[in-house]
Amino acid sequence: MNNTFEFVGKISPCKETEKFKPYSETKFDSGWAKKQIKFNFICDTNRHLLEVSSLYDSKNPDKMKIYTFSKGTTSDSGEKVKGEKMEIPFKDRTKPEIIEKVAEFKKFVVDTEVPKRRFNLEKAIDKFKDGSITDEQMETLGVHSIDECEKALAESKKKRHEFISEYDFVDFLNKLVNSDKIKDMTFRATGDYALEYSEKNDTWYRKFVVTRLYRTDEEPKSQATFGLTFGREAIDDNDFDDTKKIHINGFLSTYLSTYKKNCFCPITLTLDGNGDEKAEKKALAFKKKFIFPDTCDCDYREIGLVCNVLDGAQRVELTLDELSDEQRENVEFGLTTLEEIKKELGKDIFGDRVTDIVIDSLARGYSGGAKDTAYSDKDFGKPRIETADTDDEEDIFDEDDEI
Repeated sequence: MNNTFEFVGKISPCKETEKFKPYSETKFDSGWAKKQIKFNFICDTNRHLLEVSSLYDSKNPDKMKIYTFSKGTTSDSGEKVKGEKMEIPFKDRTKPEIIEKVAEFKKFVVDTEVPKRRFNLEKAIDKFKDGSITDEQMETLGVHSIDECEKALAESKKKRHEFISEYDFVDFLNKLVNSDKIKDMTFRATGDYALEYSEKNDTWYRKFVVTRLYRTDEEPKSQATFGLTFGREAIDDNDFDDTKKIHINGFLSTYLSTYKKNCFCPITLTLDGNGDEKAEKKALAFKKKFIFPDTCDCDYREIGLVCNVLDGAQRVELTLDELSDEQRENVEFGLTTLEEIKKELGKDIFGDRVTDIVIDSLARGYSGGAKDTAYSDKDFGKPRIETADTDDEEDIFDEDDEI
């Protein structure tokens, strides 16, 4: 399964420094070039770095092609026909009639419209036509005639921007991220938890590569969905009594074009039993999903997981340990309570910065738990191209993305 993320939060531009450029364009000796945009995405207490990049032939852009996939269709007999591979000349990539032909899952999308407003406007047009529109509905939408409604719908559709190439998506995001108009908007960002490997540096890099941004009214969240492959020694619960955390060591599969095959990146996930008795029981119960059954004769199993991606100082529950000596004594003698002190403080309490990826639930398709695989130890070695001259390799990796 693909490794993806879904964040809900606010966009925040990155501060440019001498060493860090949120937007950059780099040209290589080969004639190829790379342009890239990076920006912060604030999900309540967590801050993530999202990015998009585009490699392109700076010398001969007109010779480039976009390889994508067409929409599915319905035959005259009513049968559904699957889409097929498409090759689009680079110069035709922004033509509306071309974009319309491309499958939705292959597009890059930004939509700044208020959630459900476009849908409600479309329904309102039908209600104007049949006379069932109410005064309340018109006031809510801010339209009082079918002409006004159609005009509002046309304006709404302009707020949805579709691209079939990262080349244009990067440019649009560079404008969006730095616009004051969106600073108070909440977005749902989805994309790929992308993994890259530098043989030269012997290092794996992770990137949150965004493909879609939709305005939303959802509560903040930071989640990723992984297909984790793990062995018989995956569980590390040596310090559970002290930390209430269990670490799960496994691998994420990713296709690396350099090696023309799927490779495995090591990763450590966390089962967190902190908070209350229910959280501890959940962690211990989830731990069993990574224990190999006695009847299993394979060396590696796989499981789909939904995880919370934490990167920031997290809210913590007020305990006696966080109180002053006098406050603690007053609680112990019954002169006040923890609840009263919480109300008195009137603000959240934050702990140290946490960068854990915490397992939350099973992903769709894995309600029955882990599944056997045919993998063996030899499948998990470091990616290697034996004939590669790594000294001449063009370095396209960023140290801040290192795992």
